[in-house]
Amino acid sequence: MRQNHKMGDYLYKKGNIYKIVPHWDDLFAYGGLVSLFLQESTGKMFYSPYLIEKDDFSYIPATTEQIEKFDLVEKNYH
Repeated sequence: MRQNHKMGDYLYKKGNIYKIVPHWDDLFAYGGLVSLFLQESTGKMFYSPYLIEKDDFSYIPATTEQIEKFDLVEKNYH
């Protein structure tokens, strides 16, 4: 049985690594989850313009290597 996506999860889909993050306006995120994403091909990080549904299993859990890569890039953005 699959678990719904939640805050802090790292997900992967179509060459992008996503991290579910909080949003300052809970009404904005009603019905979905806000995320940052890293384009693996370019190494650039963005806020996703789309909400991820909690039960959208087309996003798979990111690997340990992908999570480490994401965290390294995120650290350099701050």
